[in-house]
Parts: sequence; C-alpha cells; structure tokens
Amino acid sequence: MAITLFCVFIATVLGQVLPLQLLDPVWQLKFAGALINNAPLALVGLAFLHVATRLEPGNPLLAERLSTLARLAPITVLGFLLLVPLQVMAVGQTLKAHQNVQNRQLTIAERRIADVRRAINGATTVAQLQAELVRLKVGTLTVRGNPADGSLSGVREKLLSSLEGSRSTLQSQYRSSGVGRIWDLIQLSFQGIISAIALGLGFAALGQRRGSPISLLEEFRRSSLRVRFRWPSVRRRQNRDARILWKQP
Repeated sequence: MAITLFCVFIATVLGQVLPLQLLDPVWQLKFAGALINNAPLALVGLAFLHVATRLEPGNPLLAERLSTLARLAPITVLGFLLLVPLQVMAVGQTLKAHQNVQNRQLTIAERRIADVRRAINGATTVAQLQAELVRLKVGTLTVRGNPADGSLSGVREKLLSSLEGSRSTLQSQYRSSGVGRIWDLIQLSFQGIISAIALGLGFAALGQRRGSPISLLEEFRRSSLRVRFRWPSVRRRQNRDARILWKQP
C-alpha cells in the first residue's frame, strides 16, 4: 500500500508540473499546489510503512525501506518549508504581471476613447459625425434617426455623455476585476502556506536524522524546551538562593 501511494504521488505531481518552466511565477504556484495537494498520499504511505515495520519487526526489507525513507524526510521537510517563500514571491510576481497587463489594456482603451472624443469634437456636420463613428467602428455610439435631423451640438453632447459613461464603466470593471484577482491569489497563497507548514511538520514527525533514535519533530520540541527554560531556570535558582540567605540570621 505504501509503494502504491508513493507511485501515485510521483505520477500525479509529474503529470501536473511538466513541462518545466522554472522562472514562470504561474508555474511556480502550480508546482507548489501540485506538491501540497498530493503530499498527503506520500505522508500516508510513510505512515503505512511505519505501521508495517511495527507489525513485522523482524523483516529486514521493511526496516531498510523505512530507514531510507525516514532519512529522506529532513530533505522533504526543508522542501515544504521552502515552498512558503516560493509562494510569497510567486504571488507577488503574478500580481505585478497582472497589474501591468491591466494597465496596458486600460491605456489602449483610454487612447481609443480619446480618438473617438476627437472625432466627435472635430465633426462639422451630423453626417460627418456618423461617418467618423462608422470609420472608428464604435458600435456602442451611433447617431439615432436621420442624420439631417437635430442640431450638431445636441448630438455631440449626447455622444460625449455616453462616451464618458462608457469610460467610467470600463474603469470600474478594471478596478473590480483587479481587486477580485488580488483576493483570489491571497486566499490561495494563505491556504498553500498553512498547508506547506503543516505537511512539513507531518513529515518531521515521521522522519529522523541519521544516527538519531527520535523523530525530527521530537528533536525540535526538545531543543525548543531547552532554549525556553534555560535562562528562566537560572533566574529561579538565583531567587531561591536569595530567599535562603535572607532567612538566615
């Protein structure tokens, strides 16, 4: 069962990340997502191998496989922890690229709106104004009815008002789409970062360094406890010695 899960994990990840595009931030997010989403398969496979060695402790093949994979676990833990800054940088680059594309599209739209505004203001007759709009292929702005009817100033005012409304709508659409894209990437990166840390801790609980009888997670817990209580224990001992001296005659 463990070997099956390992094979499924490797095949699924390779199928999602090939072809390699190491410098593409979108591919980097895709790579991190493929590892994080499929890592529980490898984690459960490693746990199954632990269970198998407990059920059959005299099997040297199982012991050798567990020893090999358990010593690869530190590299796996480091890899999942490195996915955290990778995702942060990839999200930042993706947002920047999206903002650049959006700015270019908005600039092109602003130029087209400026051309239409100049055509409206530069027309001397209603017929010429209608011909200019046809030439510019502006389907949303048309002169209603007979071009000979109505004054040029009235038609021009209506078209400029409609053009300004289209410009405001376009800007609001760009702003709303940009905010939605930002929040989607933030939610995706937050989920990926928390999952990467949790998976790193999971592999640390099932892996160990060479020559160490305890897991990486247990080593980290003991080292953190030693650092936490080293100086406070000295202060408590000093306070206790001071109280003893104060009680002496």
